[in-house]
Amino acid sequence: MRTFLFNNFSNDKSFILSNTNIVITIFISVLYTSSLFAQLRERSDFIGLYNKGDYSAALEMIKLDLNNLYVKDIDKKKLPEDIISLKKKEESFDINILFRKRRAKGFFIEENSELSNLHLYAARCYFNLSQYEFSLNHYFQAIRYKSIEFGKDDVIFYEISKVYKKFNFFNAYVRALEAAYTLNPNRYDYSKELGKALYTTTQKKKAIYHLERYIKSKGDEIKEPKLYLQIGNLNEDIGRYLETVRYYKKYLKKNDDGYIYFALGYLAYKRIGNYNLAIDSFNRSLKLLPENDIYRRSKVNEYKGDIYMKELEFEKAADFYNETIAYQERIKSEMRDKIDDILKIKNEINSIKSSIITSKQYDKYDDYENLREKKGIIELEKREKDYEFNKLNAGKIRWNLAESYERMGKLNNAIKYYREAISYDHNSNKAREKIIKLRLKIKRGY
Repeated sequence: MRTFLFNNFSNDKSFILSNTNIVITIFISVLYTSSLFAQLRERSDFIGLYNKGDYSAALEMIKLDLNNLYVKDIDKKKLPEDIISLKKKEESFDINILFRKRRAKGFFIEENSELSNLHLYAARCYFNLSQYEFSLNHYFQAIRYKSIEFGKDDVIFYEISKVYKKFNFFNAYVRALEAAYTLNPNRYDYSKELGKALYTTTQKKKAIYHLERYIKSKGDEIKEPKLYLQIGNLNEDIGRYLETVRYYKKYLKKNDDGYIYFALGYLAYKRIGNYNLAIDSFNRSLKLLPENDIYRRSKVNEYKGDIYMKELEFEKAADFYNETIAYQERIKSEMRDKIDDILKIKNEINSIKSSIITSKQYDKYDDYENLREKKGIIELEKREKDYEFNKLNAGKIRWNLAESYERMGKLNNAIKYYREAISYDHNSNKAREKIIKLRLKIKRGY
């Protein structure tokens, strides 16, 4: 039987030939199918490469897929309407009709999830490879091939905002970030980033809105107390001082900060007239401020003196004014030290300069230059001390202290500080009048 079948198959050449063709066809089909599966597998592998951080390899695969898709899609493309055949050239046409039929090309092209996804990952690869122009282009292409979906595509616009941020295109960065927020308001991190971005702009109220929105979403779990401080500063910028105080207090519950206690005390005293809060905040700031922060320490005592003077507690006021004068004297002492240092270095410079000119001791030129540089640094420090001292209101403090002593009946002390007020050219004429009247009062005994 086996011999019969074999003989029949072997004698029938046409049968063998046709079966051979079938086998070859099947073989080719298997190869084609295997190749197709390989291509499909490779096409999905770019995501795996991207997730592994191999952006260059992923990008090469994406570019190949994009090229294949655009070539394959050529049969769907139309020739531009402005290409006119020779025959058409012979025909007349109405330019007005052509003008009326014109159409502006929209941003959205068609729904094509495969193209959109490839462009999206190409954009991400280029971003991670720091090629931001190419990244931005592919992000735009990604959204041209899909309908924008709320609650989903915010991620794309957020990633676009990061590209603009790399370019330092601030307005575009904010617009893209706002688009992401609009598409998914439940992503409260967008509000935090928007609030921080707008913090230094004129859009203070919008910044407050977004930062408050983020904070409310976190409740007491907020990990960045600095956000309370930023909202407080923004409210101060637009004159909402009660809100500023409220947020400063929230911040200080998380952080003991002498500088913010000082700021809170100032606001409470100068802006909202809450003297108890001001005194408490100033006292707290004195415990936390560095010892060498003479300016703020002096100011704390000045403001406390002002508060007690307004409360007609002149003895307490005088005590605090004397405290601030003590800090001022420390600055004056430092200023005198700077002047002495400058004179000393100046003499050294002149001595070296003389030896270079008269004795040709050129090897001392480096010492000469170093001393000149040192002198410049000390002169700058001296100017800074002068500026700092001028902000301490030395004349006003002495005038207030003189008035406090006058109200307490300590007339000689009052005369002393009226004289000092004159030395600082503060209310000089009135101070002289006061001194004359107080002397007469002392002489009369009443």
